[in-house]
Amino acid sequence: MMRLTNATALVGALILGAGLSAGCSEDDFEQPASLQSPRAMTIARGQVCMTSSAPFGGAVRPVLSECGTTEEGVEEVSAIGLVANQTGNSVGVIDMTRNTREDTQRTPRLVDLDPAVPGVTHIPVGNSPVDVAAGTGTTAYAVNQADASVSVINLTVLKALQDDIVFDEAPKKVVVTPKPSADAPGTLVVALTNPSRLWTHDEVECAFPQNAIDEEGNIDRDQAPADTGCDDVPTQDAGQTIALPGTVSDLVVGPTGDLVYAVYTDANFASVFAVTDTGLDTFDDGCLEGDAAPCEVARVGLTFGCSDGIDNEGDGLVDQNDPQCYGPRGSESPDGIGRTPQGECSDGVDNEEGQPDGLIDRQDPDCLYSGGAEDAPIVADATLACMDGRDNDDDGQTDYPADDACYGDVGRTERAAEPLGYTSVSIDPAGNFLYAVDQANNQVIVVDATRLELIDAFDAGGRDRTPFSSQLGISVPPAPTAVDALVERDVTWQDPQDDSHYIVRYVFGAFVATDGGFVYNLNAASVECEVTDPAAEANCLDLPAFPIEYDVEECLGGEGTLEEVDCAGERLVEGDGFRQVVNPNFQLQDSSDRQSRVRGLGTCENPQVFVDALRASLDGPVDVSCTSPLRPQPIDPFAASVGDDALAAAIEDREFDRASLLQQSTLGLEPTDEGSVAVENFVSVADQAIVQESVTVTWEGVIPGTNRDDGIVAEEPGELTVVGLDLCETGVQEGDRLTILSTPVDPNGEIPSQCDIFVDDQDARDFRTWEISEVRPDALVLSVIAEEDEGENFVDELPSRGCFAEGVRYEIRANDEWIVVGDRSGFLSDRTSVLGTCQPKFGADDARFNARVQTGELFEGPYFSFQLFEGFAPEGAQAPVDPARSADEEFSYRFSVERNFSPDSYRTTTVLPTQVLAENNLPAGRWLIVPDPASNFIYFRALDIRGDEGVFLLQ
Repeated sequence: MMRLTNATALVGALILGAGLSAGCSEDDFEQPASLQSPRAMTIARGQVCMTSSAPFGGAVRPVLSECGTTEEGVEEVSAIGLVANQTGNSVGVIDMTRNTREDTQRTPRLVDLDPAVPGVTHIPVGNSPVDVAAGTGTTAYAVNQADASVSVINLTVLKALQDDIVFDEAPKKVVVTPKPSADAPGTLVVALTNPSRLWTHDEVECAFPQNAIDEEGNIDRDQAPADTGCDDVPTQDAGQTIALPGTVSDLVVGPTGDLVYAVYTDANFASVFAVTDTGLDTFDDGCLEGDAAPCEVARVGLTFGCSDGIDNEGDGLVDQNDPQCYGPRGSESPDGIGRTPQGECSDGVDNEEGQPDGLIDRQDPDCLYSGGAEDAPIVADATLACMDGRDNDDDGQTDYPADDACYGDVGRTERAAEPLGYTSVSIDPAGNFLYAVDQANNQVIVVDATRLELIDAFDAGGRDRTPFSSQLGISVPPAPTAVDALVERDVTWQDPQDDSHYIVRYVFGAFVATDGGFVYNLNAASVECEVTDPAAEANCLDLPAFPIEYDVEECLGGEGTLEEVDCAGERLVEGDGFRQVVNPNFQLQDSSDRQSRVRGLGTCENPQVFVDALRASLDGPVDVSCTSPLRPQPIDPFAASVGDDALAAAIEDREFDRASLLQQSTLGLEPTDEGSVAVENFVSVADQAIVQESVTVTWEGVIPGTNRDDGIVAEEPGELTVVGLDLCETGVQEGDRLTILSTPVDPNGEIPSQCDIFVDDQDARDFRTWEISEVRPDALVLSVIAEEDEGENFVDELPSRGCFAEGVRYEIRANDEWIVVGDRSGFLSDRTSVLGTCQPKFGADDARFNARVQTGELFEGPYFSFQLFEGFAPEGAQAPVDPARSADEEFSYRFSVERNFSPDSYRTTTVLPTQVLAENNLPAGRWLIVPDPASNFIYFRALDIRGDEGVFLLQ
């Protein structure tokens, strides 16, 4: 296991940042339009400090000096903004500090490096700069893609050195690690293309030009040539090169500076590189290739285990070559991350009873899919693509093993799984979470950077999630382009009697920019920590492995302290000088202060047959309304559990809900009047899992999508095939009932005498009804219904081709149960079609993967639950009145769910954001920064100011 932490430094930085936070006002000066396709931006936080003099037409003049300590004893903070102007072949300079001399300018200001030239003068660099980076020293670097070079910028004078670092092919990204000490340089890391390589070298260092510093300590940049006091610019051959497994799309430096992380456009994993010996020492296995830093030390998958390009279980087998993999959404081990059902055919064991055949999982010819059994083969109706003798994807390779895209001979496609392509990567300052943007699937993937393990956001919260969600990462609106991680710190309580006793809250998250003109706030996890020894606060940043185990049902059972609700599990950690509670989230941050709710009691449909039965149950007037206590109806489970008298009163007063929404548990630290701190469990609605829709609960309802006219009665009596409908995905089950609504006819359109048995004298709509005894993806096997109930009258012969020669119209209904259908979510089916049969979907074992309920039972659906209350028995009766419907009248309830979830976001108006920066600890506070070369501006927001007053566009 790898463990790196910079927690103590981070705690100090966040405390400092809280003290530096300042307000911001609108810019009083018109900024000259000077940016030219701002592609990338960085903040130089090294040894050079810059303030600015009075405005010149909206831009400012730089005042440069060596960072030191003010007369008041405050350490000066470097904050020089650098912007790569792609079409301007320059690097712009932005003053990210308030004007400490005149205190009139608090918004970011463009710096004019030569007021004698009209407009704003920037730092000239090579052609088409696409990236810019700076470390903690005195230099910065611009990637000139068209020139296949990197320009070196001397920050002490804000000039580019005469010579560039010239490469044989175009560089793509650049990062610089922090200086490990005052006397040692950081490491310059450049991603090269054609072929893909990582080039590293010590960063160039430039000394301060002592002969150009005035009495006040300011540098006269006009008197100092760019190259004065600088190291020689290295050549490509002077650096070290690491071969890469893919084309780099983004790089990020870890918080300690010893590791660099990369994501690729054509690989489904992230690489970790040790650029120092200290970084290499944290990995027991050393380099993946070679034996010295810099080198690649680890890879971590960013998608499902069977398509991430790495060996997840250490057996030497990767993806298609692993017998536990049947497709790209599977996992290489039962405890791995996948979205396919698990069974004997994917457990890594030879499960044959009696005499084992030595064949495991996919190697066993009886195993055709991951959820199958090794001694219970599935009979497929069609030959699989990887064993059909054809080149299905026209790549010149046919079937397994010739086609290396095949998942064994049971592969359903010869087409290779295309890498998703990850556009951006970021790691938080504590080194806990690595975030990667998966633009193709509109999600942000999260990695436990401490343990280098992919986190499955689907269940990482330690609680059930809606089965509607199958995303691996955090779902975000289309289309995400860039991400930047952050950790926020806030002291929420201070013991008035003891300065060393307080509660601090940390929020781990990220900002993600989309091309829809918004930046969204992601929340991975939050921590509340009681500190009794300030030296121990760094421990508050240590997080357990995800998913975190705790008793979900116990936690949702009620609120209170842990003495009252003992359900903390692994979410509570206690140590010397601190006590920590962890609340995983892994979702978009909710900005709404309202909870989702079920709106009112809705409406109902009352079939006359039920109304008549209800009236016949009592002498005199009877309540037949939608909320009559005598009728079966959905009721909030809590209301249904309070006892008959209280329930009757609640129904009579209409003081109940139709359903209870999915809830979540949050642990919090609450100070008491005595100065101690209690751990409390809070229960609230899981707003993000809720769907805004109307829900219909129908007794023996028609399965949605099954009132059709494309049924074909097979030659074999009692079998019906369908066209254009997957019966497994539709949710049809054995025990449902099918009614043929068409009149029997022969090929001539006549009703032959032998088919009179299919014609009802009363012309009852449901006379031609059969029970479904077998469901296949495209066919049903029917059986005659035994007449058990008085009044039932169904045909007692199976349908035949001779009597139903033409396509038939039909419908399928549930039998003796209610179905639950959402306007948006539909009718949830827990089965899918696999090789000609219906098999359980991933997650089908979840109790809430459900859309049916019987009278008197509890319904647990994807995001709400209710008791299908059977109704009170009428006075003098032994049992409640049973639900009833007629052939043309449904018995149903309809209610609405209101979703009160609003993602925390900022409207940026960006069209093509290439980067997002969340910058803490700047002299003017915290800033959100988004460059957009397509719109030719940079969006700034002062995060310490609410509303839009802190918004500023720099053009």
